[in-house]
Amino acid sequence: MSKFIHSIIFVLMTINVQSLFATTQLESKVDLAFTGCAALQSSQFIYDKACVETFYNNHPMNFTSLPEWQAVIKKPVEDRLVVATEEMIQFMTLDNLLWDFPYENIKPASDPQLIAAAQKALNELPAPLTKYINEHFYGFMLVSGVGWTGFASSVLETTGVPLKPGAVIIINADNIQNRTLNEWLAFREETAFVDSKSKLSMSYARPGEKSTLTDNLRHFLIHETAHLIVNAVPSIHPAFKYRNKAIPFTEFQKWSGASEPLDKAFPFLTYAWILTEGQTATSEPAYLASRNVPAYLDPVLKNKAIKFYSTDESAKFTDREAFVIYKHLNSTCFSSLYAMVDYTEDFAETVTHYFMSHKEGNVYSVDLVKTGKKDKVLTTFVDDLWNDPKCQDKVQFMEDLFNN
Repeated sequence: MSKFIHSIIFVLMTINVQSLFATTQLESKVDLAFTGCAALQSSQFIYDKACVETFYNNHPMNFTSLPEWQAVIKKPVEDRLVVATEEMIQFMTLDNLLWDFPYENIKPASDPQLIAAAQKALNELPAPLTKYINEHFYGFMLVSGVGWTGFASSVLETTGVPLKPGAVIIINADNIQNRTLNEWLAFREETAFVDSKSKLSMSYARPGEKSTLTDNLRHFLIHETAHLIVNAVPSIHPAFKYRNKAIPFTEFQKWSGASEPLDKAFPFLTYAWILTEGQTATSEPAYLASRNVPAYLDPVLKNKAIKFYSTDESAKFTDREAFVIYKHLNSTCFSSLYAMVDYTEDFAETVTHYFMSHKEGNVYSVDLVKTGKKDKVLTTFVDDLWNDPKCQDKVQFMEDLFNN
């Protein structure tokens, strides 16, 4: 989506929106005069869609030349809480319009409790993260009235501007402000399953403590800033555009030394993914990445597209599949089901769990509960990747990344 609806979809990418739309006109409920795209039938608010898309793709918010980005990037990471300007609101209006998301009266969030929690979350980002995100993090922004929950909006390098590409992380206050971390995680997780007689109970906190709104925002920030690390260390995993697709050998060759085996170019991939040789649609030599899971999980997880927030009911897991997943997830080196979406989410989830679970002692667990007159826990998953002997290479990768 360069938009990732996340956690929501918690991810970072650059997109060409224009290629996604077949029609050439769109009906709008807002005045788009600021785009310079002439109305075809102004009484019906019909606009040239291709023109609007072009304006969107070239909007100043997309580039490091925006004065606000040049100012915010000079601040310490903990001071990068950004208030959306009118120009930024226009960009988000177009984003919702072009992606057919509902929107109404988009504006900066004003709830003092939410703003205070966001500032606290920024202040409490793990210190080892800041050395990687300092040059790529263009701020944390809270808005209301948009149709998505959150995303990292790409900020692209501008010729002649000595700033590095990165992203601004934007949250929809309407969906976040009344949810603790545990409540949010349960909401996110359940979007991958069909409606059923079972429910998920999530917990991500230290024993005896309750999760909070600040925990929710901090979890979101750690996850999203993990995506930014790949700007600083591009050899961590292949480019986002190849996720769930064939990855050309040329992508591996960028980071492989002359004497190094090609499949070692992205060491993070080797810890939970299996690479098999294949080819792209244009017959270019490529690797196909599939999840490394035990044989008894193959029918449920190995080659299935895992979708959160999808309206595609055929992609959702059944009660029986949910039982298999949470009963056996610890037999893999994935820290959560969300980590299995693709290798970019695996890295972001691993970073998040590395700090929150391994370093800070929060326990991430999922109960699959059969509802009825008396609820019954069917099975429980507890993230124990950090103590699992078969996953120690992945743990060591995190240690090396953040302790050097």
